[in-house]
Amino acid sequence: MFSDNTPLISLLPDRSSVTSDEGYASRHEGDPVPYSQEFYASVLKGAFSLDLNAVGRFTIIDKAGFKNLLRLDEIPKNLKEVKEEYEKIESKAREIGAKIGEKEWVMPDEIRKKRVCETIKALRYIFGGAKQTQYLTDVTPKFIILMMIEGGINPFISDVVYEDKGEIKFDAEAVISRVIEFKDILYPKMFIGRDKGFMREWEDELKKVKDSLKGIEVIVTTVGDAIEKFAGEVEAYYG
Repeated sequence: MFSDNTPLISLLPDRSSVTSDEGYASRHEGDPVPYSQEFYASVLKGAFSLDLNAVGRFTIIDKAGFKNLLRLDEIPKNLKEVKEEYEKIESKAREIGAKIGEKEWVMPDEIRKKRVCETIKALRYIFGGAKQTQYLTDVTPKFIILMMIEGGINPFISDVVYEDKGEIKFDAEAVISRVIEFKDILYPKMFIGRDKGFMREWEDELKKVKDSLKGIEVIVTTVGDAIEKFAGEVEAYYG
């Protein structure tokens, strides 16, 4: 599965929002160890792309990043157990209906579809942050744009959401411009999900996107619903 994602980066670079706290780490023996930690609150942004054509596809191509499968004759003769395991895997792949060619193995569409949809739906439940047992940190998506593209371009990867004088802004004009620019390689549906408590002042900007894109159906809904509906569109991609 080929996927790309950016780090989650703070939109608010102002370090004045960072506060420090002193603490002590207890040890089994000896005195506690003093330490300090920093806390901040911000809005994070990031991008995620998934190559639908590469999911469940394993290739034997001598090119960096493309060779993720060996031929049986490439396994050294002294690695008998590895050869036996390879034969078992190949037998299982044939059993489930994988297409096994000279240069690539391709899993059945039902399996590929399942893997993709589960990956997309997992975006709804992103979690993270240090010391989760002590600090309840919320990094679940509050705003998301989802679209299928015939190519490796992600038109929403930069400056769609940005910071201006301490405020988080949504650039409707940038979204409209980029969709128009790449319209020839875009599927005619865009899903925008927004948590109702997040950036209430964006309503007019989102309406502008919906009203301005002719020939593109723009569905503005909640984050969870946008992800579920987009996963349904991806299922149709695999027939």
